[in-house]
Amino acid sequence: FKYRDIKGLETERRDFCDFAQKVFNDILNSLMNDPKPKLPHALKCLELNMQSMVNNEVDVKMFKLSKRLAGSYADETVQPHWGAKMKRKERNPGSEYASGERVEYVILPGEPKSKMAELAEDYTFAVDEKLIVGYPHILKGCPILEYGQKHQDRKLK
Repeated sequence: FKYRDIKGLETERRDFCDFAQKVFNDILNSLMNDPKPKLPHALKCLELNMQSMVNNEVDVKMFKLSKRLAGSYADETVQPHWGAKMKRKERNPGSEYASGERVEYVILPGEPKSKMAELAEDYTFAVDEKLIVGYPHILKGCPILEYGQKHQDRKLK
């Protein structure tokens, strides 16, 4: 196909990281445009992307998330972008994001039952400090990446 009009999928949504969008685009391209057998080739695309993630070969910028900061929340302790804002404020009071601004953040490694807000970190700080992204937490809520991670985990055992 020369033209695809896609709305609502992870290829276009701003609440998914660039890596998720890349994986979805790779799979869609393989299913729609590749002359090779469709499903096996799409699964191979998924496998290669998951392997590169597991091997820490994906640049941290591909895992950057962003969300606009609202004026108030019913429970800000569950909002990852709020958590990143508060960590930035603790390190450098007055530098935190203001209401209405887009907060750029990444999710760091942590305990499996941790809240995403606890694991969120300001993107610039994470890059400057060369922090490792907690990719298992990023996979939550993104079905194709969750599938890819489960498939990859089975291969690594």
